[in-house]
Amino acid sequence: MTLTAAQKMKIDKLFADWNRGDRPGAVLAVLKNGKPILRRDYGMANIELGVPNRAGTVFRIASVTKHFVCLLIVMLAREGKLRLDDPIRRHLPDLPEAWPRITIRQLMRNASGLRDHLTLVFLGGSSLAANWSDEALHALILRQKGVNFRPNDRFLYCNTNFRLLARIVEKAAHRPLEDVLQERIFRTLGMRKTRLVRERETLVADFATAHLKRADGAIVKAAFGTSINGDGGLVSCLDDLIRWNRAFDGHDGRISSALRELYTLIPFNNGTPTSYGYGLALERYRGLMTVGHGGLWPGFRTEFMRIPQRRLAVIVIANVDAIDPYVAARQIADIVLEGDPGLEPDVRTRPKASWAGRWADAAKGTVVDLKIEKGILFADMWGGWMRCRALPGGRWKVLRGVFDLTLRFRDDAIEADVGAGNIHRLLKVKPGAIDPKAYVGTWRSEELDASYTVGAAKQGLTATIKGPAGAAGPWPLEPIAEDLFLMRASAPPFVFSATVRYLKKGGKATAMTVSAARARNFLFRRA
Repeated sequence: MTLTAAQKMKIDKLFADWNRGDRPGAVLAVLKNGKPILRRDYGMANIELGVPNRAGTVFRIASVTKHFVCLLIVMLAREGKLRLDDPIRRHLPDLPEAWPRITIRQLMRNASGLRDHLTLVFLGGSSLAANWSDEALHALILRQKGVNFRPNDRFLYCNTNFRLLARIVEKAAHRPLEDVLQERIFRTLGMRKTRLVRERETLVADFATAHLKRADGAIVKAAFGTSINGDGGLVSCLDDLIRWNRAFDGHDGRISSALRELYTLIPFNNGTPTSYGYGLALERYRGLMTVGHGGLWPGFRTEFMRIPQRRLAVIVIANVDAIDPYVAARQIADIVLEGDPGLEPDVRTRPKASWAGRWADAAKGTVVDLKIEKGILFADMWGGWMRCRALPGGRWKVLRGVFDLTLRFRDDAIEADVGAGNIHRLLKVKPGAIDPKAYVGTWRSEELDASYTVGAAKQGLTATIKGPAGAAGPWPLEPIAEDLFLMRASAPPFVFSATVRYLKKGGKATAMTVSAARARNFLFRRA
């Protein structure tokens, strides 16, 4: 299979804004039967030194790390050093006894119900720029008594799962995670530039600078201080990920056999199916199965996507947050597979202007903002705009990996499928007047070790946060319904939102709960 000049031109056009000597950019490869039919590099790895992005440039690939860790777990299970259905406290006895019985397999499937430790950092008024050590993050995890849901009730992406899996690997193998990865995977496959890099101070040869695009259009360097390991600590390059893709095609018997086990899909407790295996997302795009994972870290974004039915793979790695490799990889697949009779036709429905605005299911605490730009529908749920794609049957799905949200528009409502058979009925929000005096005060959460001071300002209620590693705010509280607010928050470089629900006794607010995308139902009491 070869690409035409017109196809290559269409792909180059996707990255035209970044193919400059004064901007960061991306590298990509399109593979057929494991062999590249297109390689491209755009923009600069280091603008200050004039170093361009190349196939050997090293990037942080973030959450693509997760299925490498799951592969190690499967290998260790095959050697009898652990079992996938072991309760995790068998290997990590320091975990809270208050937690329900959670298995290793449920960690790998993002079905544990545990709260995401990065969200704990954000809700505590801190950010990834702070110097959170591995032990400090583990201590924050151990403070949690509650969970998001009963294990295997549903899917919810959670970095905590893979931080704990990394510890389990180290205990079972009696070696640091970086050594186990090198010995069992990277050395075997010839992935010479791929390694685990936990801390930002570590020197990495050929390492790209991470960049952010600010609201004013300026490009700046990104920074982080938070320690990472099994949740997103790998650095790699395009050439190495091409080698990694060949392992999926069966080029290494032992590794390839274990990789096939990562495709395992297990239904939830209510019998509904999942689209997440062991550290791998198995989704459908235009009628074809895609297998892979994305990665996001300040200034770095990655998409590793395979389409097994066509023996096709697309890899996109960027060193700027303004490029969305998840969307780009699928646009590239559209171009490469144009005319393929097995590809479902692209639905060309235009969104209606009346859809724009804020919608909510107040009883469930679900809030979705919608906007339309240049004829494209975007949704914001829990912070960050996501492009939506029209599907057959009048449905719209967000184009974002490992995020369950599909919308179906009715006359005066939206049916929002948030996964595992859960359908929330969203109505247009029409906020009314509130009495701010009922909500002001200082509220404290023991699990977050944080205090929220809610005050009344001219523009409405705001919350100021004081946590164990910093302070943040004021964050606005926007009314959704009686006693329910949406808190617009910031943990640079990320923005996110959370719901705040007040609990009343005798008509007086005595407590409140705070829920964000990946960590929910924190109880705050008056201080």
